[in-house]
Parts: sequence; C-alpha cells; structure tokens
Amino acid sequence: MSFHRTLRPLLAIVLLLATLGVSGCKEDMGGSTWDVDLLTPIANVRLTMAQLLTDSLVQEDADGRMRLKFETDLIGLEIDSIVRIPDTTITTPISFTQPVTNLPPGSQFIPFITFTKFNLGGIALQRVRMREGRVRVVIRSELGTPVNFNYQLPLAYLWGTPFSYSTRVEAGSAATPSEVEFTFDLRGYEMDLRTGTQTQVNTIEGRYIIETAADGVPVSMAANVPFFFIDLYFEGLVPDYGRGFFGQQGETVEEELKDMDVLSSITDGALLLDSVTIDLSIINGVGADAAFRMGHLRSVNTRTGSTIDLQHSLVGSTQNLSRAIDHNGTAEGVQTSQLSFRLDNATSNIKALLENLPDRLDFAFDFNLNPLGNVSLGNDFFYYDRPFEAKIAVNIPLRASMQNLTLVDTLEWDLADNEAVESINHGTFLLIAKNGFPLQGKIELVLLDADHQSVGTLIEELTVPSPALDADRKVTAPLESRHTIPVPDALADQVTLAKFARLKVTFDSPLQPDLIDIYAHYGIDIKLIADINVNLGGNGN
Repeated sequence: MSFHRTLRPLLAIVLLLATLGVSGCKEDMGGSTWDVDLLTPIANVRLTMAQLLTDSLVQEDADGRMRLKFETDLIGLEIDSIVRIPDTTITTPISFTQPVTNLPPGSQFIPFITFTKFNLGGIALQRVRMREGRVRVVIRSELGTPVNFNYQLPLAYLWGTPFSYSTRVEAGSAATPSEVEFTFDLRGYEMDLRTGTQTQVNTIEGRYIIETAADGVPVSMAANVPFFFIDLYFEGLVPDYGRGFFGQQGETVEEELKDMDVLSSITDGALLLDSVTIDLSIINGVGADAAFRMGHLRSVNTRTGSTIDLQHSLVGSTQNLSRAIDHNGTAEGVQTSQLSFRLDNATSNIKALLENLPDRLDFAFDFNLNPLGNVSLGNDFFYYDRPFEAKIAVNIPLRASMQNLTLVDTLEWDLADNEAVESINHGTFLLIAKNGFPLQGKIELVLLDADHQSVGTLIEELTVPSPALDADRKVTAPLESRHTIPVPDALADQVTLAKFARLKVTFDSPLQPDLIDIYAHYGIDIKLIADINVNLGGNGN
C-alpha cells in the first residue's frame, strides 16, 4: 500500500506558487513569513483483501470468492547435510632409499603415486561429480637445481580430460627452500574414488612427476633424506552427484523454525475460519531408502505467546519412503518417492493452528537413511538438486468471522516536499471512507519520522461502519462515511516533519455472527484531504 503519486503534484504546485510569492517579496519584506490556506488531497488508498494479506497468494474462485493458497518448504535436507566431505590435508615428502650422486640435468624421477582418503565414517563413495571445491598445492624444494613438476589426478575428469598441471620450481636449499603454490577449482570434475585398482572407496589417486630442468646443474641426494615436499589441501568439497553406499545414518532436528510471512501483517485479533486444508508432502529424491518421523509441528504466535500443536496421525509415527529411481543419469530424470497426507477439519486440528495466526512454525523430526542396510549393494545415488524434503500446500477459503482482526502497514508521508513550509497554523483533515467490506473497521494513523519513530497520532480511533448485505449475505453497495479530524496544536509542527505514517486497520464483524464470504471486488477506499493553514518561511528560495 502507498499513496497514489498522481495526487502529490497538486500539493507541490500550490506550495511552489506560494513560495515564489514569498521570494518575490523577500527583498521588500526582509525575512517575512506568509500564512497560506491549502485545500488539497493528501492520500488516496484502496485496500483489498489481496493487499492486506499478500496479493500473490490470494486467488479468486469462478464465483468471485477469495481463498488464500500458497506452498512453502517445511524441511529441506540437502545432500551436503547427509554426505559431508571434510576438508582434508596430506603431506608427501619425497626421498630416495639409496644415495644419488651427480644426477644430470633433464633427469626424470620414477612417478610418485599418492592416495588421499576422506574420512566419511560409514559412507562408501565410489564416484562423485563436484559442485564446489578446490585443491590447493604447496611445493617446497631443497634441491640445488630447478625442477619441472607435474601434478595429475588420473581418475578426475572434466569433459573427458583428466586433471593435469605442470609448473617450474626454482632451485632451493635446506636453509632456504624454494616454494610454489597454486589452487585449482574442481567444479564439474567427475572423480572415480575407487582408485586404479577399483577396490577402494572415498579415495582420490594422485600422481607426481618430477624432472630436473634441462638448464639446471647436477645434484646429489642422500639416502632417506627428504628433499622435496608436497602439501595437498582439498577444501570446500560439495558434490553435485554421488554414487556408493551412504551408510546407515540418522539425523535428529530438535527445533526447526519456519517463518510464516504470509500472515505477518496481521498483528492482533481473531480469525474464525470455516475450513482449512493443508496437503503435506514428504519427498525422497535420494537413491536410498529413508525413514521419517515428525516429532511435532507447532503453530507459534510470537505476538501473543500462543502455541498450538498439530494433532494428526502423522505426528509421532514413522513413515518409510522407498528410494528414488535414476532413469537417465540426470537430476531431471530422477523419479522421486513421495508420501502425501491431507490435514483438514475432519482429520486434524489444522483449523485451530491457522486461527492462531502464526508468524512461525516450529517442528522437530527424525530422519534415517538406509534403515535396512546396504540393500542396493553400493548403488545408492544422490543429486544435489533432488534433496529429501517436506512441503505444505495451504488452501483456506476466505469464509470467516473476524474479531478485532488488526492489520498494520507503513505508508509514505511527506506533506511538504518544499522546505518553505515551516508548520501548520490550524486546520483539519477530512477522511472519506467508502467501505465495501462486510465488516466494521477502525482506523488509527500514527505519524513517523525518518527513523520510523512516532512523532504523534493524527487519528486515534475512527470507526468506519459496515455496509448493508443482501439476502445472500453479500455487500449491495459500499457505504461512504466522512470524518473530520482537527489538527491538535501539539501536533501542528510535527505533521510537516513526518516522513511516514503507520496505518492500522482493525476489522470486526460484530453484527454478522455467522461466517461470511470475502469476494474479490470487496475493498475499502480511503481518501485524506487537508484543509489547513500553513506557515511559509523565507528559506524556500
């Protein structure tokens, strides 16, 4: 909600003309001020139920009745919360078991093979494709000749090409070793973690090829004395895809919080609904069997401190989900496994949960992977974009009874863009309300400064009557009411200083004890007109 800007230029033009009048007289009048009468619209606001809630979430039925429909994620266990690859460091010192004397330039050493095994507990990964991560390599050389160094990951491929990098390491000594460092992004690399023997898991095979530079000098190495050091740092590894056995692991979440922004604009009161339907879906996108248990699902209204726990057969019972199916080796081709539950008036207390006007949902759950063990014989799989998740789809027909249902919004308020306006001497505001809701409304308007701090209340509590209904309990025509609001002397200086206004509208249906339908065309139009005498100073030039 905001002021309609089409009305603001009229006020600006009036103020500009008045200011020009002051400017033209300033030479004769010195620092004189002028009192000017203004009659001008300030605000023109239309509020509908779609605006009062969230317009993208309010839908219209074929007959014009409104309903609140939205979907939201309740739980999302991404794969890096199930398969975590820790940062891993391995240091390899290079030495010979026999002394080497006067090794000529251009000599290549026997390739050194190294294995980096990740500590994954009971998980046995055979293949992965990296979504994120890097390898950082630090080389220190004590050889008295330059060295050509080649680092390979023979079973790590990007577009079919194995990882390989070559660099030159200058001559060093035991006292002052030469050092080279380089870092590589591993995103997109496909890695076979079984090594060349195809018997290992969780292991990256590496290969170092070292050759003394052709432009170097002969060198000698003592037996069993390291002369070349290689530090590998595998950091931030997050797989996009993986295959293997994911172990029998469980996760317990004692208290998860989910904000309910859709109802955040409702700050007080009671909403009595006719019906509520929530479809809860538990989705397993992982190629491993899973067991899920909802400990509790709780509606929390932090404004009132009220909490209500869901009562449904789902709570406290274990739900078993079969593994997803990988049809074509892509995330898009995964056929997920899914369980669906309908929560409505007949099967649960879901209506009471929503009537609590929650701004937060709290829940606890247990999740277990492979409860029956390695039944896939090492063929579990995952894709990062196919997590284990739970979603809710909410469907609420806006057929309700309202008791002091309070909605709050903040509007722009800048009565005088021109600096010449110093204060209001006296006057009134006229509020014209055309109420098309089948509800009685109460309006409060508090003026705020640039920091959203209150500078005074312009409208304390103004009652807008509800219109008449026909035999079908529909509004026949909006009811217009007019209300004069005098500007209190204590507030006169603050009205021109305010930058925002907090509008609070409280709806009630005291004369309608039964539930009533809210239609798309229902709304309330509020106009605010200023009939004021303002003081213009000479600082508006």
